[in-house]
Order: sequence, then structure tokens, then C-alpha cells
Amino acid sequence: MPLGQSQAQIYNRNADKKIQRNQNQKKNGSNDTRTLDRKRGKSPYNPPMRKPKRSPQATELTDNQTLEGRKTENVTVNAEDKTMLLISDNVSEYSRQRMRALQMSLRHYSNVDGRISVKELNLACQDNAIQLNSRVVQILQGKFEDQHGINIDKLFQYLSEAHSRSGRDSVMAMHLRNDLEPHMDTNPEEKDADLLRRLEELLVKDNTFFDIESLRLAFQLKDKQKTGKISNDEVFDIVALKQQPLYGALLKALVKRCDLDNHNIVSWPEFLSFLEKAQKNAWRKYPEMSSLPELMKSKTPVVPEASDMLSNQTKSRLVNRLLKKVKRILLYPMSTINDSGCSDGDNLTLTKNGHTIEFSKPVGYDTETVKLEPPEARLKLDWVYGYRGNDCRNNIHVLANGELVYFISNIVVLYDKEHHKQRHYKEHTEYIKCIALHSNGVTIATGQVCSKHRPHNKPHIRIWRSDTLQTTHVLEEFEKSVMCLAFSNSEDILAAVDNTPDKRLTIWNISSGELITETEVNTELICDISFNKKYPELLVTSGKEHLQWWKIYEESRTLQPVAQPQYDNYLKAKFIIFLEHNEKGDLVTGDSNGTIYIWADGGNKITNFVKHAHDGPVFAVMFYKNYILSGGRDGIVYCWQCNKNMDNVGELQIPRSEGGIRMLQFHDDTFFIGTTMNSMLSAELSTKGNSPLSGIQLDPVPITQGHYDDLRGLVVMHESQLGGDFLTAGTDGVVCWFNTERRDPVCKLMLKGMQFTCVDSSFDGKNVVLGTKNGNLVILKIEGESSSEVFNNKITKDRIDCVRFSPDYTIIAVGGHDCSIHMYHFVSKSDGSFAWEMKGKCVGHRDPVVDIDFSADLFHNHFLLRSCTNAPEILYWNAQNLDEVDMSECREVSWMTEKCKITASNIGLWWSKLEQEGDINCVDVYTDSSLIVMGDSCGNVCLYRYPCDRKGMYCHMYHGHAAVHNVSFSRDGHYVISVGGKDSCVIQWKIV
Repeated sequence: MPLGQSQAQIYNRNADKKIQRNQNQKKNGSNDTRTLDRKRGKSPYNPPMRKPKRSPQATELTDNQTLEGRKTENVTVNAEDKTMLLISDNVSEYSRQRMRALQMSLRHYSNVDGRISVKELNLACQDNAIQLNSRVVQILQGKFEDQHGINIDKLFQYLSEAHSRSGRDSVMAMHLRNDLEPHMDTNPEEKDADLLRRLEELLVKDNTFFDIESLRLAFQLKDKQKTGKISNDEVFDIVALKQQPLYGALLKALVKRCDLDNHNIVSWPEFLSFLEKAQKNAWRKYPEMSSLPELMKSKTPVVPEASDMLSNQTKSRLVNRLLKKVKRILLYPMSTINDSGCSDGDNLTLTKNGHTIEFSKPVGYDTETVKLEPPEARLKLDWVYGYRGNDCRNNIHVLANGELVYFISNIVVLYDKEHHKQRHYKEHTEYIKCIALHSNGVTIATGQVCSKHRPHNKPHIRIWRSDTLQTTHVLEEFEKSVMCLAFSNSEDILAAVDNTPDKRLTIWNISSGELITETEVNTELICDISFNKKYPELLVTSGKEHLQWWKIYEESRTLQPVAQPQYDNYLKAKFIIFLEHNEKGDLVTGDSNGTIYIWADGGNKITNFVKHAHDGPVFAVMFYKNYILSGGRDGIVYCWQCNKNMDNVGELQIPRSEGGIRMLQFHDDTFFIGTTMNSMLSAELSTKGNSPLSGIQLDPVPITQGHYDDLRGLVVMHESQLGGDFLTAGTDGVVCWFNTERRDPVCKLMLKGMQFTCVDSSFDGKNVVLGTKNGNLVILKIEGESSSEVFNNKITKDRIDCVRFSPDYTIIAVGGHDCSIHMYHFVSKSDGSFAWEMKGKCVGHRDPVVDIDFSADLFHNHFLLRSCTNAPEILYWNAQNLDEVDMSECREVSWMTEKCKITASNIGLWWSKLEQEGDINCVDVYTDSSLIVMGDSCGNVCLYRYPCDRKGMYCHMYHGHAAVHNVSFSRDGHYVISVGGKDSCVIQWKIV
């Protein structure tokens, strides 16, 4: 036996000799060895007289030889690695594009079985200028050839693996882009700076310029709705049509950057802003480049007009024909448009739904100098307050990078507690109802509801990555709403429940986006679904009088029920609300009786229980080390030791104002609690004692807080004693204070039985006035962290829609559905005390009063106010004697607030396409920056130049709510706050 070779190596060498003989025979054009031997004059049954000389296989190289046969250090190297290294060196000089072209050629030459001959392999390589040396061809032939030929799929897969080890920059970049590990967060400012640098380098390198004005005009013509947005394809077409020096990867990167919501809709003002900044930077560094536009104009040849080529007689004949056509058109004039605007002398006129309203032109009204373009300032989603815990379950998860992920409205929030930062996934078009996290901690599935008013917004599931916020698949084919989602452990299988009458259960492969199978659960309500972590093919569903075990058979693509619960003598609840599996395959359930059951090792029999663990239903349960933590409607978290007796070893009571426990989650030693009042609390779990809840205290500041019902009340103030600079009030009776700079909830006040619809505050926040749905007026005195009720009376039978303090805070104007304005004055009494008393009513509106503004200063020793309706209609009043004032007298009045949505300064909003598609719900103005923000019934937040008193004015449009019911600038003008009505969501937008 040769030195250093085992018996197995000699056996493999003999086998390789046989393979080599077959290979040599096939090279001569025959697959039949007997025919080949007859041609050579030999018997096919006699062995050859002489062994052919051959090159050694890569697998036969000894450990002390290099691939070139030179001696090297005696290092043990795997033979397969040597083979891979040999082939990798051979293909390292070729690009990925060249290798893909080789793959296409291999497919071209292959037969129906996906096989080719050695000759065809060499032809495919020659077609793509790829040279494989004879040793490599020999190795590939030996590895992948069978009786039908060389398997091209396995061959190319092997070549691709070898190419990936070549160390080429393009290959390394491919690995970075397609890495399944979480990507590091990149600062958006750094991305923008890099994009500007690349644009600037392009201009300098090519010594060229961007024709900004030509692009702007083309974009405006495409932007029919004046929203500042057009489609991606339209941007590409315009840039190509205008022959701008912008193309390829850089153009795609800029378009993607300006597609804020990843809906293939580009903000063209943002697009032009990047081009302008890059061009200014280039011109500042190289001043001589600023003359390029003029030089280009001088070199452009003058092209004569087509009419100049005609004779005078022909011109005269064409003009006569055109005049006849004009006369014919004038005989049949077009019908009048319902929504129109015109300028008539000193007045502006708006006709809406047959109702005409006239405005005195604002001071300084000039149609010549007005800019129709959207403002240079833009909005950026900065922070989202609230969490949907009131009616959704299993909705807080911890990502692989430690971020919390949860949702509210149609936004998914990714929150980094350590650095107090939020990221947002904004590609849903309707309310999100459920969320699930893959076991890799990166892939997320979110499901949305079906729209009642926008049928094009279908229910669907979006599969996306949390590190890049990129959508990988959109799963459709749902009828109602996606109620529940669950991932199979360590597999790309997703289960989803559609809220159809029969509760349709579907199973999906998220790698391909393919529907594997579906069935009907046939129950009235599904509360939760969960895969067994030990047996990933097992799925459990729970709901009203329902608990079912299912098994997925991937081979037959079927889903079958395999078991139902065996309660024996245990009490069966009406609702099984929550499911949770551990790594051992045990299932724990929480039900409406307040009982916790444990079903061990994937079984359907109860192995342990906690009877009446909570006073009321159990909403959440979770495994934590050797404990089970549970939370219920009673607002208490209990800790149960996993032993025979399930001993209670700790508890935590959350504040009553936070309601019940909706969700429990932990990361490291931090404990997170989602509540039914749409707040999220946190605490540090104990590492000492016999329970993780020993001595536990809630963190003083919640992660987030919010409302759980219709939210319309919003007011900004200078920082109050509590530290908040804006507050919200909803029909849930909750008043919340927030701080915009710290992005923190400050405090919460709950008044049971109150359904607040509007709110206003004094400058320092010490006095707060609220209106309710049932006609109550409530005035609160805020002193530190305590509050007292100064006034609470039912002043009307109808809903109150707006309340407003006068500038000196001695008058309160109240408007609502009774079409009048109630005026309350702060008066002194005979005993020296002060009280709020009704002064009278301003009567004259035909529709509910929805907004009120006071004048900023006294006008003839009294304040003026103006009020508007949805009709639209606007009237002016004397706040002292409550008489109506003529509009012309108020032309030069400055107003303390600009909340009335129909005035001479914002009439341009009513001439916009957005107003025709929806209703203008709210406006606000920040005069220092000449900005006006508008919120509408379609969920759009739009930023315009102010004054907005012309037709055709463009805006920046953003989407974050299903409908926007109130909007306000912060006092410093750095932020815009919006609230979304039924979505209970508060969004803070930063002005950039």
C-alpha cells in the first residue's frame, strides 16, 4: 500500500479508473462501449492491454501537494475544499453577469431531462468566452454525469458556489445584499448625503447640468391632482424624454428615496430638491459650471415654426376655418361645474353643492407673484403615540436586534427602547389587525382589514423584513379581514384566519408566496392560533367554544383536524382566548373563566391547571424560565411556578386607568405589558428572590400611551406644569398630555362617562375646556399633577364640535350640532368669587358649527370671532353683543388661531382635487413659516404654502391615518400633530 493512502482511497481510485474509461469513450462520440471497442478492433469482453495515462483527480491529491503539484507545508485540507478551490481559481476572472449568461446557454443546449454532453458544455463556455481547463471539465464530468448526460442544474449550482468563493467585489456585494442576518441601521441623513454626493460627482464628471425648470413643468403637467406625487414610471419617462444626465442605478436610487411609502408613488418636489441641492453644491465648488445652461441655449439651433413655412393665403384660410369652429362651440356652451372659483373685483367666490360664498380678498392679494409649487418645507413621520391593545391580541414581539414591534392604525412601529427611537413600516392601506414574527427574529407578517369605503383597499397579508423594511411578498385572496397570524417554528410556513362566516384557515409558504392549503374552521369566533414549537406541523386554533388541533401534510398539501380537547371533569369555558407554546411542546391556554390549563407535549389532555387564576378572563399567558406569567382583565399580572401545585409566587397590579392586561412580553430582564387602554408599560424583572415579580416596580414613564375610542380633540400649548406641550381628548373619556421634543407621554386623566369630542387650553395649560358628545361643557383646573372640575353642565341636547378660549381667557365660545354658538363669560359675583356664566348665543348658521377662531386683538374694545360649517359657510360675530359682523369689516383682522377651514386665505384648498375626492376635516396655519396643513377624510395630511388662495396650488401629501380629524402645528413650529378619529392614533410629523 502506498505511503499515506488508506484502503478506501485505493478503492476510490479504482472506481475512478472505470469512470475515466467511460469518459474517454464518450469523448469519441459514442455512449456504447461495445461499439467503440469494435471500431478499435478489440473485443468488448477483453480487458485493455494497457492502462491509459490520466491526470490525477482533485480528490486524489495528497495532503502535501498543492494544486499545481508543488511541495508546501504538511497541512490537512479537505479534498472537496481543494476541488472547490481549483474551480474557484478557474472562474474567478468572470463576472456574475457572465456566469448567468453561461446558465442560459446551458439551458439552451440541454435536452428535456436537463442534461448535456461534454461537447455541449464546451460550446456553452465558448459562447460566453469562458475557458474551463481540461482538469476542471474532467472533475465536473465525473461529479455530475449520469447515464443521460451531465446534469446542468447541479453543475451550475456547483459553479455558482465556486464563484461565490472567488472573492470578486461583485460577488461579495451580492452576499451583503442578500444576507439573511439583520442589517445594521443606517442613518437616513447619511443616506441622503451619500445620494447628494453621487449626484454632484455625476455633474462634475460629465461637465453637465440638470434642467430643473423643464423637469418641474413636466412634473406639474403629470400631477393632475396637485398632490406633489406622480408614479415611478412617469418619473423615468420624463427624465428620459427631457434627456437629463441621470440614469441607471443612481436614478433608481433617487426615485426609491423619494417613494416615501414604497407604493411606487414619487414625491416629485423631493426629487427636484435633491437635483437642485446637488447642482448648487457643484456650482459652488466649480463656479464655471454655472454658465453651462446659457452655453447650451446659445448652441441650440433655432428651428422655424411650421406656420412660417406657409404662404399668407394658406394662413388666412386656416384662420377662417378655426374661427368657424370657435363660433360653433360658442353656440353650445359647456355646462357649469359644481365646484368652481373665480375672482370678481374685490371678492373671491366659491360655489359648492349649489351654495355660493363670497370672500373679501385678503390684504396683499396678488396673482402675479404667487408661487403654485409646494413649499420647500416637508413633513417626516417622527413619532407614533398609542398601541392597539383594546381589541387585538398577541400583538407585541421582540426582534432579533432587541426592538419592540407593534402596530396601531395602518402603521407598524419598531421601537428601540435603549436609544428611544422609532422606525415605521407604512405600506398598509387600512387598519392592521394582527402581526406575527418569524423565529429568525427578522421576518414579519402583518394583516389588514377590508375597507368599507374604499373597495380597492383589499384585505391582505404583507411579508416584510424588519431590518430593511422591504416587502418580500403580498398574500391576497382574502374576503373580509385577516384576524390571526402565526409562523411555524423554524419553517417558512404561515397560518392565517380570514374573518369569513365560516372562518377560513389558510396555510402559506412565505418563501414563494404560495398558498399551500386551506380549510374552514366552522366556528363563530377565532381568538388565537399557535404552532407547536416542538412539532412544527401541529397547529392549534381557539375561539368561542372552540379548541382544535390540526396537522399540516405538506406532501399532500392538506390540513386535517387531528384532535379535540379532552376536558374530562375540568370546567369548559365559553371562550378560549389565548394560546402559548414552549420549546418542549407544552401548550398553555387562558380562557374566559379566568382559568389556565396546561396541555403537555402536543397532547389534547389537561396535565395541570390553575383554577380561577384571575377575576375575569385571562387575556395573556407566557412561559418565562420555570414560571408562567398571566395577565387578565382585572389588571393584575400573576406569576405561577411550574410545579405540581402551580404555586402563586408573585403579582403586579397596573394602574386602574390602564385597564386590563392585553399582552405580556420580555427581552433580557425587561418586562413589557400591553394594556386594553392602548398603553404599553415596562418594568425590570427581578433576578433575586423566588419570583421574577419580587419587588417589581413599573417604570414611571410608559413606553407609549393613547386612546382606545374615537379621537378628535387636540390642542397645543406652551409647556405646562406637567411638562406636556399638547394634549388629546377622546370619546373614551381619556385626556392625555405629551411632550414633542422628548417624544414621551407625560400623564393621563380619565373621566368616566365622558365622551369628549373637542378641547382647548389656556396658554400655560392650567385651564382646559372640553366639549362632549352628549352636549356637556366641562372646564378643568390643572394644578401640578392634580385636577379639579370647575364647571360641568349640559348646555345642549346635541353634540359639541368645537370649543375655543378668547385671547384673555375670559370668554369661551362653544359650537356644535345645534347650529349656534354658546358664549360663556368669566364673571365676578357679589361675594367676590368668579364663575363661568352663559352670556347668550350667536344664531345664524344653517349647519353644525365645526370650527371657531377669535381675533388676536381687540376690535373697537371687543373681540371678534368667526365660525364655519361643513356646508361650507363662514360668519363673523361681535363677541361682546353677539351680533353678526359684515365680512368686509374683518378683512384686516389678524386671528389668534387659524382653525376655520373655509376662509379667504385658504380658499385654494376648496379648489383642489383632494377636496373633490374627500372632505376637508381640519386645517391649521403656522404664519411664521407661511405654511398651512390640511387633514381630510381619506387620511391625507397635506402641506401647502400659506396663504393658499389660488387655484392649482400644489402640496406635499402624506398618509398615516384612515381619516384625519384634527391637525395642529406645535407652538415652536417644528412639528405637526394629527389625530385619526376611530384609529385612536396620534402621529407627530417633523417639519424638515
